[in-house]
Amino acid sequence: MARIGNRNFELIERHSFKGRHLYEHHNDVCGNHLAFMVSDIDDVFRRMKALGLEPTIAEPYTAHVLGGYKAFFFRDPNGAQIEIGQVN
Repeated sequence: MARIGNRNFELIERHSFKGRHLYEHHNDVCGNHLAFMVSDIDDVFRRMKALGLEPTIAEPYTAHVLGGYKAFFFRDPNGAQIEIGQVN
């Protein structure tokens, strides 16, 4: 975990089995991804779709067991998974 300014960055290295490509999905436990927190996830979702970025799920989901945390995922041009989240 690294703190830069008022932001926390968690760096995790994952390894796959020899010869297997590691391709994470948004619902994999401890899946590798970058996460960005926003204040209006619905607005960010609409703007990203307007830019032609396709999320990996149809709409932001709400994790009620996490106090109403909302999130959605997409992949960058290199296939890296990105999470956009909002804490209520």
